[in-house]
Amino acid sequence: DGNSVTATDGDATWSSPINNTTTVVLTVNLAGALTVKRDGASPLSNIVVGNTNDISLLKVSMSAANEAFYLKKLRISNEGTDSAGNVCDGTETAPQEFASTCDTGVTQLKIKYPKMDGTIGTKTGVLSSGIADFSDLDAYLALDKNSVIEVLADLATISATGVSGDQLQAGLELDSNFEAVGAGSGSTLDA
Repeated sequence: DGNSVTATDGDATWSSPINNTTTVVLTVNLAGALTVKRDGASPLSNIVVGNTNDISLLKVSMSAANEAFYLKKLRISNEGTDSAGNVCDGTETAPQEFASTCDTGVTQLKIKYPKMDGTIGTKTGVLSSGIADFSDLDAYLALDKNSVIEVLADLATISATGVSGDQLQAGLELDSNFEAVGAGSGSTLDA
């Protein structure tokens, strides 16, 4: 801009070498990054009864760096055990003997997530072979802020489809049906 700057160390004595050139450092990132972890307020265990709604199963904290993100889709899996002790890990598919038992007891799953306007959005889904896919989300993961996604369940009555002894444990699958789009770069983090 035509202005000059004279470097000095305050007492006019210098030691070599002297760098009196202007140095500008600019760091450029191609895209943002997401850090995902279990939120500290996520329930570790709970005793629940049938025919109750909005039972909190999981809270996940997502922190966006370098840019905000739009979360478009995600997959929740039942990683607990059924009443017979069979492990549900979200990979159950027919004709496995216990694939459908990982779905009993849960009439629907609900996710709550932050939206760009500051309100909380919700979507509902059902377990099928131990997984529930959510798409067309309008979640907003703000830059440099922990955005919490909560998973809740509505439970069946024991006499309907619920089975006493099921142990529900929700998990977020980042390697299947996951998509987040950078608000500035437009880059996609997906699986």
